[in-house]
Amino acid sequence: MSYGVFSLPGFSSPIFFAWSNGPDQGSVVGSTIFEWLARLFQSSGETHPAVLGFIVLSGYCIHRTGFRRRGGSQVSAYATRRFFRIWPVYLLATFVGVVLFLAAHSENPEAASSLSGTVRISAGCVLAKLSGASVFRPSLHVCSFQGNAPLTTAMVEEWLYVLYAVVFHSMLLRGSEKPFWIAIMIAWFGGLMYTSSHAEHLGWWHNGSLIGFLPYWWMGAAFLGERVRALAARVKYPLMATWGLLTLLLLVGRVDSLFVVEGRKAILACLFGLSIAALDSVRAPGWLRPGMLVGRAGYSVYAFHAPLLVLTLTLGAPWWVAGAAAIVVSLLVHLLYEKPLTDLGKSLARRFGAPRSSASLPLTST
Repeated sequence: MSYGVFSLPGFSSPIFFAWSNGPDQGSVVGSTIFEWLARLFQSSGETHPAVLGFIVLSGYCIHRTGFRRRGGSQVSAYATRRFFRIWPVYLLATFVGVVLFLAAHSENPEAASSLSGTVRISAGCVLAKLSGASVFRPSLHVCSFQGNAPLTTAMVEEWLYVLYAVVFHSMLLRGSEKPFWIAIMIAWFGGLMYTSSHAEHLGWWHNGSLIGFLPYWWMGAAFLGERVRALAARVKYPLMATWGLLTLLLLVGRVDSLFVVEGRKAILACLFGLSIAALDSVRAPGWLRPGMLVGRAGYSVYAFHAPLLVLTLTLGAPWWVAGAAAIVVSLLVHLLYEKPLTDLGKSLARRFGAPRSSASLPLTST
């Protein structure tokens, strides 16, 4: 197995593969574990289950605190909070990715390119990364890595935030929930048809496509509805059995279809949604509070870990040193940069706030 993070279509979790397979050194145990996990959950190069779970969680959390009640927060308040929550970190992480890639590339070009998926820095590709054009155009997916490939998923998240506000006020408030779900399914099926005949775009579909993530994000939002939770609870065991069967068929090579792969992913997303809804009603014990800091810093860790790992591993640091450094630096970024700006966004959003009422909207009770 190569020490790069792109041994599968798109990128598998860089924080796993890069830690276990740094240049000229590595952890045999870690490598074996992560190869096994990748084979179990990503035998066809699909979205990492942690990323899939996060997308479902994002839809659940955003809708939970978003436009769930009539007279809820105005679009201006929502936009302000979301902008300060994601864009400043994205912008800084893009810049850091470019700078650290150039530093790593000057030390060891082959290792830097293999670990990051970036061959060279291009002004056009940096613009594609900042604009989010790659979430719509698969040909720009690899181009938009620019030393920090995981940010392609973060950009999809940004567009999902935008789409949430547009869809809720243009369709759901008008009672067009059923046409909305039909539109999602048509777009998703069309994307599957296109990608199934263009294998070179599988990485984009699983890791950087707005259409590819769209149903899973809204699935998370739908799990705020009692009927959805009840239905999922009734069929959870058949869903688990079906996931296991599809996994077995994919592992032994009995099937080779993107539709089967995506069906298995949809089942896993549904199980994630059910788990998230169940955990939402559970109070976290006190001993978990120290770990919750890392959870709150998750965006910074995700946004900065890849370029930090690329540089430290390229310089020859042991995998455990590289991993520890990435976490420590990311936590500092969260405390000194991300959190203050997030708090600023919340403060500004309160000026646009509007009182909530108790009238339920779509996706909350259906």
